[in-house]
Amino acid sequence: MYSVQNTRLTLSKRKKSKINNKKGAYILEACIVFPPFIIAIILLLSLIPVMAEWENVVYAACDELRSSDIRAHFYNDKLLGQVRLNNRLNNECHFIDPIQVTKYRYRHSDGKCKDLITVSIDANFSKRVPLAIKSLDMNMKIRSRAFTGASLDEDSDKDCFNKKEDSKDVYIFPESGSKYHNKSCRCLNPACEKVYMTPAIKSRFKQCDKCKKKGYKGNQAVFCFFNSGEVYHRGDCSCVDKYYEKIQKREAISRGYSACSLCGG
Repeated sequence: MYSVQNTRLTLSKRKKSKINNKKGAYILEACIVFPPFIIAIILLLSLIPVMAEWENVVYAACDELRSSDIRAHFYNDKLLGQVRLNNRLNNECHFIDPIQVTKYRYRHSDGKCKDLITVSIDANFSKRVPLAIKSLDMNMKIRSRAFTGASLDEDSDKDCFNKKEDSKDVYIFPESGSKYHNKSCRCLNPACEKVYMTPAIKSRFKQCDKCKKKGYKGNQAVFCFFNSGEVYHRGDCSCVDKYYEKIQKREAISRGYSACSLCGG
């Protein structure tokens, strides 16, 4: 009779060594990230001169357009304005080739405002381009309004301006009074109105004999009795003892004036 005994064989466990060296991982990440980072920095540095040159184009165009707006008050500047703009852009912008004015609309209307000047400019950066970009095209459109002035004898174009109630014209006595009035108020009848010399005033009124000897300046304020007068006066004339002037309602309210109880302002 045989007895079988279970025997255990204890095997020696082999300890697995762990690799704790991370330097290789950092080098690998640097090889992946560093080249795109360098390329992005070079691209950014390459774009800075381009944007500086484009800013110069924008400034030159806006400055010339402002000059054309001023000259439009005196004469038609369509042809000369476009020539000046082209010459200035080509003289001041040395790293853009070509640069040209593709559109120059002079004193046109968009349906709401008149006397608009619109300029479109195309530019090609071929001398300073970032990295392997062959060319960089940019364009812009500038619009302004010519300084053609306003007629003091007519109301402003109400379609182009605010139609709020507070923007209507009222009349005040700046030296004596705390109320604002409308044009038909009886408080205005015995007083004269302060206005500025215009062709319409010159044709309707004559110079006052008392203050004519002192002379008048072209932009000087004069005082007229529109209801019962035929002459205009200087501010220091003895005939002018009480006068009113026209301002906007919102300005009168901001200066502390309140509505007249007779006319309601």
